[in-house]
Amino acid sequence: VGKTTTMKDPTLVAMAGKHAQHFVPERLPWQVLKGMTRVLQLCWLGMGCIFLFKVTKLYEVDFQRPDRGGGEGERLCVYRDVSFEQLAVRWP
Repeated sequence: VGKTTTMKDPTLVAMAGKHAQHFVPERLPWQVLKGMTRVLQLCWLGMGCIFLFKVTKLYEVDFQRPDRGGGEGERLCVYRDVSFEQLAVRWP
């Protein structure tokens, strides 16, 4: 009963092959999924701790350069004096 029934099912034959005796579906990588979920949980926990420390003013990580009295803060890639000149360019 089992062999004739399973060989007539086209989906089962396509998945397992015509010479397969029984069909075992492919196992999902549960250990990898569990590990990735655990890493994401640890990242959220770390970000929560950093935010808690920042809100309670216990510890604050700030990698910005300090303001030296310029008002807006120091920018590294800003030109102070921008000048434009007109070029004579002929387009084909």
